Amino acid sequence: MEIVCNYCGVNHPERQSFCNGCGSALPPPGEVRDTTVGTNEAGGRKGLLIAAGVIAVLVTGVLLFGYRDVPQKVEVVNFADAAPVVAASDLTASGADQRRYLITARFSAAYSTVTTLRMMLLNHRMTTGEYPSDFAELGVDESELTDGEYVTGVSLRPGGIMVAQLDSRQFGSGATLTLTPRDVMAGTRTRWDCTTTIPEEDRLSGPGHIPCTVE
Repeated sequence: MEIVCNYCGVNHPERQSFCNGCGSALPPPGEVRDTTVGTNEAGGRKGLLIAAGVIAVLVTGVLLFGYRDVPQKVEVVNFADAAPVVAASDLTASGADQRRYLITARFSAAYSTVTTLRMMLLNHRMTTGEYPSDFAELGVDESELTDGEYVTGVSLRPGGIMVAQLDSRQFGSGATLTLTPRDVMAGTRTRWDCTTTIPEEDRLSGPGHIPCTVE
């Protein structure tokens, strides 16, 4: 007759006094016992241990990540020679700077519009050996040479020089943009020099901006 330990549920096929599993005293051989009780108790103790471990892990995670998300106290140290901190709202551009930005952007748009006409002049020169005297010679109506925003008209001067009249509402009265062709590399390439009546102090200069001198 098997004897089952009341504490750990280990079965003992032979008669003995102490459990081979946990060392506890075994019940008498004739005592009737539900063998599922010991197993359930052992399983229950094991379940409690697992549950306790899971809870410990969860609590540790909450403490760690919760601490990370809580705003921490920051110590501010002021130095005697340190420059004062300027709020971002105080770093806005002045009215003069904003005007320079606007004029530079508009001038770039006008320049791009005029430079599209260069290929027409170069093709005519390659065919005839000379630049056209006016756009009518190219079959272009000069009244159509406007973008309706920045360039109000474009005319030709001898030698393929293009003069663009700029909108006075955008650039001021009498503003012009002139592109003058100049042969370089022994005549194998053409360079276009840019001049304008817009003062340099009204435009931004440096890398990324159109190099254009004042007439």
